[in-house]
Amino acid sequence: MLTLSDGINQRLQTANAALAPALAALDAEDAAADALIGRISDEVWNLVGRPANDPALDILFPGGIAYYADGNIGEQPERMELLSQLLDSGVHARLPSERAKAMASELRSSASKLRERVAATTPLRTQITLAERMHVALGRSAHAALAGLKRVWKADGSSEAEIHAIIPDRPASKKTAAQAPKS
Repeated sequence: MLTLSDGINQRLQTANAALAPALAALDAEDAAADALIGRISDEVWNLVGRPANDPALDILFPGGIAYYADGNIGEQPERMELLSQLLDSGVHARLPSERAKAMASELRSSASKLRERVAATTPLRTQITLAERMHVALGRSAHAALAGLKRVWKADGSSEAEIHAIIPDRPASKKTAAQAPKS
């Protein structure tokens, strides 16, 4: 079991080492995409005359930019693509068509870069999740093996004290120990 545990630890360390720079690149690309969405929202608002209330603008940005910029980062490129489609469709009559198409193109380019960064982290995250599950499974197997060994020793006549001298109880958590009444 120790050999299995060492192998799992090695897989986990390798995946974590590869994931760190990929996550940094993803975070940077996400920040750039969010900034682009914010800039486009401001530009659209300015181009249509800075209205206080505008139904067409509300259709483009329902509730502001949060729908496009917040939430699951894996889905953000698709949400950005939806905004590109809305800009291309000419939803707002006062938004110049050429400028709307240029903004849509910028969004598609940014969404493509973000999609690539998300795709680069997905296999690494999957490897880490698998390694963590493997650790849990190995822990369960080790627990079952120890419980079986204790049963065998008890059947052979070993006392509980003798068994606990070889296989001690797991230590109590600090929280549990702190809550225990003091005598």
